[in-house]
Amino acid sequence: MTFEAVETILRDFTENNVVAPERRGLQAVLAVVEALADEFIGNDAAPAPNECRMTSQAMARLQKEQALLKTYFPAFRIQCPDDPERAGAVGTLTTNAGNEYGLWIPLGTTFPNERPEMFVVSPKSLKNRRGKRLAKIGTNAAMHLLAPNEHGHPQICHHNDASWTPNVTLYKVVMKARLWLEAYEMHKATGKDIDHYLPHM
Repeated sequence: MTFEAVETILRDFTENNVVAPERRGLQAVLAVVEALADEFIGNDAAPAPNECRMTSQAMARLQKEQALLKTYFPAFRIQCPDDPERAGAVGTLTTNAGNEYGLWIPLGTTFPNERPEMFVVSPKSLKNRRGKRLAKIGTNAAMHLLAPNEHGHPQICHHNDASWTPNVTLYKVVMKARLWLEAYEMHKATGKDIDHYLPHM
């Protein structure tokens, strides 16, 4: 299945939001996402950790990641790829409803060996259906949230630590953010928790 087919399923999900098919729709997309993009990474999956400088192997991995993002998510880019303390993926996603969200994925010195965090940085002060800020909710399984950062940006749970491997691409991480955002907007419309629409990742 292609990226375009995934987008078609996402459109169908939000246009035909009856209770029974909606979760199946996102589960179908999630299954496809889990199967995509690993072949682009190959033997560069897990560069050895280096706390002081970006190794040539790590740079090669980030170049491949950037190429994937440019192809499928052109609004994303790798920021400061030669500086492991500041490196990260930054960009925007637009939902089927036309709402734009900014995301920040700090990579630090441990990517891809460890799961990177992912924060929604705009719009500010995302709230749940009841008007409570997501950052104040903190870690919440029903909403697929982890602890916010020091700036109060909510953190999306895109993988658990047990399911993370160095072969997981930033493309997959961003696609899971796209799924979460669609489920979040359904939550805002219906009041049902995100895990009603999206299986745990």
